[in-house]
Amino acid sequence: MRVGTHAGYDRIVFEFIEDGTPEFRIEAAEPPFSMDPSGMPMAVNGSAFLQIVFNGGTKVGEDGSPTYTGPTEFGPGFDQLVDLIERGDFEAINNWYVGMAGEGCLRAFVLSDPSRIAIDLEH
Repeated sequence: MRVGTHAGYDRIVFEFIEDGTPEFRIEAAEPPFSMDPSGMPMAVNGSAFLQIVFNGGTKVGEDGSPTYTGPTEFGPGFDQLVDLIERGDFEAINNWYVGMAGEGCLRAFVLSDPSRIAIDLEH
């Protein structure tokens, strides 16, 4: 899991330890935001928002041990990417909220070796 900024776009990268990538979708989101599965309210900074949902993209191994122990909240304050916060990881469904500086184009693509999903947010 990492974020970075480049000329013309900010990038979010989800990297996976197994070959292949989980099924995923990216959709517009609007406040109020809540944690999964508790439903507790959560704050996401920005003026436009996305939700990223990974089906089978959990960060918990089959034996219950964590496969990712890095940060689950990024507040980079880039030109477009303002906030990235994990909504939850429950029943093999992992959710993230993206807070952006404004509406804009995005592009998502799958890369291999290692398996990862990259999401570019245009400035």
